[in-house]
Amino acid sequence: MKFKKLLLITVLTAGSVAFLSTTPKQAEATTIKDSTVEKITSNKNLTKQGYVLNVKDPSGKIYVGKANYKHGLKTSEPFKAKTINWKKIKNIKFRIEKMATAKKAAIFGAPQYFVASKDKKYSGWTTRSGLSYYFANTKAMKNVMKPLKRIIDRDSSSLKNAKNKKDFNLALKAAKKLPANQRKLVMLSLNQIKKDGNLENRSKNILLFEF
Repeated sequence: MKFKKLLLITVLTAGSVAFLSTTPKQAEATTIKDSTVEKITSNKNLTKQGYVLNVKDPSGKIYVGKANYKHGLKTSEPFKAKTINWKKIKNIKFRIEKMATAKKAAIFGAPQYFVASKDKKYSGWTTRSGLSYYFANTKAMKNVMKPLKRIIDRDSSSLKNAKNKKDFNLALKAAKKLPANQRKLVMLSLNQIKKDGNLENRSKNILLFEF
């Protein structure tokens, strides 16, 4: 009887050890799988804003050719094709064609954007940090961006904050003095910030790609 009890305890213990040793591996495999699966979608609000972006040190490759543009629309994974250094296309405007996000964004990280030039000659995937508003560094736009940067640099970007509200109004005032070809987009972005009540929605606001 004692031998049977000892044998039963040994079997149960071994089973428990086996369960504990395999369970974490299964969970890890699931996490890795979920984190690498991307969902490519269209974002009409970003796309319709047009060719207003500049590429700056992208996280991915800039491909050359319409065939590569069509292939790039389908996958954010790098592929073998003709590419070009981003420094050689600094004066070409791009627009957002697609967005790629993971099913579990908290695990995967920042969304990626597929951008292309108007003639579709140049295209590629990159994160927000690889893009900027084309006119961001003009003298007139700096008057808009400086007060926005002050808000970003504070602990909270809520427009309920008195200092933030004052700086936001300064940005609005400066935006109204912009040339017509720039004013429309900037006002659209600022109105979105006003609606949100803060500057936290950076992945869906082209003006905030700069920060």
